[in-house]
Amino acid sequence: MMKGLRSDAIRVPVLRGEIKKAADEGVRRNLLAIDGMLRNTYGRTEPAWNLNIEGIGGELVCCRYFGLDWNDSGPRNRDGVKAPDSKCGVEVRTVWPHDKRLIVHDDDVDERPFVLMAGQLAQLEFWVQGWMFAHEIKQQRKWWADPQRTNRWAFFVPAKELRSAASFYEYLKKRDALRAARTEYGLPLAGWTA
Repeated sequence: MMKGLRSDAIRVPVLRGEIKKAADEGVRRNLLAIDGMLRNTYGRTEPAWNLNIEGIGGELVCCRYFGLDWNDSGPRNRDGVKAPDSKCGVEVRTVWPHDKRLIVHDDDVDERPFVLMAGQLAQLEFWVQGWMFAHEIKQQRKWWADPQRTNRWAFFVPAKELRSAASFYEYLKKRDALRAARTEYGLPLAGWTA
């Protein structure tokens, strides 16, 4: 097992089409940033070319593996709130090397689950390290840190502290069953999360 990978991490191969899509969308987002339509976030001052492309790659691979629709609308909704990485509200954070931690920011939406993907497109594989809800992470002040001393405070969660990748699949099945039941009985979905 590679350094930093959980023993129960799930290996997911990258498809060639995902590499192209990640590159195309990453370039599009970077051009929007150059044009001033997107700002660098959380204290970053340099363009995030590679970070955007690799991050989108992790999102695409994660969404494919778990059967989720990837959100291609971009990083912000019309109201300025960060759009989720998948159309069903799942957030994906991509890291390299494998021993990097899941980063959750104070303004991330509490009800969203965050999945940690480790890897790079050029390696043709990502690893699903685990997941956790933002509100659970934010309750743990021990993870609140500024490790690079750049005044970029966030929650940095070690992979070993996350729920297993396999349990995320189980969560999705239960959530989808609950949504189907609410729809069947005519109960509203607006404002409901699970």
